[in-house]
Amino acid sequence: MEQQARLRAIKLKRKFNSSDIELQIDQMRTIQILLNLISNAIKFSPENGEVEIESNCVSAESDMIKVNISVIDHGIGISLED
Repeated sequence: MEQQARLRAIKLKRKFNSSDIELQIDQMRTIQILLNLISNAIKFSPENGEVEIESNCVSAESDMIKVNISVIDHGIGISLED
């Protein structure tokens, strides 16, 4: 991903909450989703642009923790029809 961004002069910004937590997830699927989102963000952002990747842990009901992961870009976006 970093090489793909470098070729298009796109700055990757990372902002991760430093909390150490253990997640019970499908690791392969989660990685696949994140790589797809980041790759698309780089591909459809204008050259010399910026892609931000953020994660935050948020308290939720009972003993569960909600993790928000965001991939933010300034590309063309998805049309309203889609």
